[in-house]
Amino acid sequence: MGRGRHGSGDARRRVGRSDRRDAAVAAQAPAGRRRSGGTRPAGRITVATSLLIALLGCVYGGFALLALSQSRNWTLVLPGRPYPAARAGLLKAGGWALLATALIIALVRDGPAFGLMLWVLMLAAGAALVIATLSVRRR
Repeated sequence: MGRGRHGSGDARRRVGRSDRRDAAVAAQAPAGRRRSGGTRPAGRITVATSLLIALLGCVYGGFALLALSQSRNWTLVLPGRPYPAARAGLLKAGGWALLATALIIALVRDGPAFGLMLWVLMLAAGAALVIATLSVRRR
């Protein structure tokens, strides 16, 4: 009965055994698959990195479509084509849909708190990239 505040001593022994077992399994793993210090083998793109690239692509594409929905930017980017005033609404809808998709990707990737902050920061980065693209295109 008087075995201390943890109850029986068996719980501590079980934890010790599982730690030794995990260490033995990690030692037997191939060198490329070991996880030490949180480092990843070079050349591998993780799911989180892929989602981050998709997030930036959706934000950039969304802002690019919103920019192309304006006649001034349309004639700047596509000078030989007439501005499709009837389809400007489709360009705007596509732009907003891509921005909403970017929000969903950010929320799936990092959860509601950090994902929302990441989305807002990516909005700023995507808008800056579209502005830079349009500025280079003007020259």
